[in-house]
Amino acid sequence: MRGFILTCVIALVSSYALAQNSLSGGDYEWLVIHKSKSLLEIHSDIGIKSFEGATVDGIKQMVHITFESANPADNLDVKARLMDFEYEAGALSKITLTGAVDIDHPAAAITSTSAVIEVLKDSAVFTGNVVITSESSGEAKGDRATFNFETGLYTIKNPEMRYSLTQDKGSVTAYLLKENDVTDWTEFLKTLQASAKSDDPSPGARLVALLPDTFARLIRDSDIENLDNENVRPDILKLLNKNLQKSELYDSEAWKGIKLTPDVNAMLSGDSITDAKTIVWLNRSLLQAAYPQYL
Repeated sequence: MRGFILTCVIALVSSYALAQNSLSGGDYEWLVIHKSKSLLEIHSDIGIKSFEGATVDGIKQMVHITFESANPADNLDVKARLMDFEYEAGALSKITLTGAVDIDHPAAAITSTSAVIEVLKDSAVFTGNVVITSESSGEAKGDRATFNFETGLYTIKNPEMRYSLTQDKGSVTAYLLKENDVTDWTEFLKTLQASAKSDDPSPGARLVALLPDTFARLIRDSDIENLDNENVRPDILKLLNKNLQKSELYDSEAWKGIKLTPDVNAMLSGDSITDAKTIVWLNRSLLQAAYPQYL
């Protein structure tokens, strides 16, 4: 969100742009504010202080702003009923969103009751009926979430996940895990390690059991800091993706007590699956059901 020069313009047009300098992080060049009929309060020395949707027929309208990137596909759209702006040393630093928050980021769509965007940190905190939807992770619901605009990664409190990959689109590669699909590698690896050391059946124990012996021992016996680093993590990811391509990954005892979607249950109770893409879709869905807090 850098490269802005702050200007304040009052005009009866459909939209206008604000530019501001000294913003760190990101690649956004312009901040466009839509819906000029909304009420504006201008801070004479710095810029816009508050932006509130107009009331029409007793209904509060939405405020819509867009952080525009050099690549239009990377634009960040932000909507809410009320927006309050804060500044540090003349630079926009924080936007507080209240009411029907709706953010459309290239990595995910996010809705909530309220949110605070930390512009200088490229991050946001969402609270109240949070719903995050992405192609890679499906739909996540929770009470509170943090989101990083630069990486597209998020964490969510009290998550309720519903993961569903479209089966008739994409290839095997489209369904495999990517490094940024894991929201917290350290905790994910700790969970895998604890499962591998336990005698109880679990998805983690099953994942590790299907790894080559050398890597299975590595996960069981190594310190987490020796696993969660840029040298080892790519190898672990490759091996996990190999497991996602194995028809024998699912074990009823390992996934006992884990809530699965109707599509996954129907597939597990049906005939044997031989199609490679469908196997990966099923296993990725099983993994997501087992670890919604990390994937």
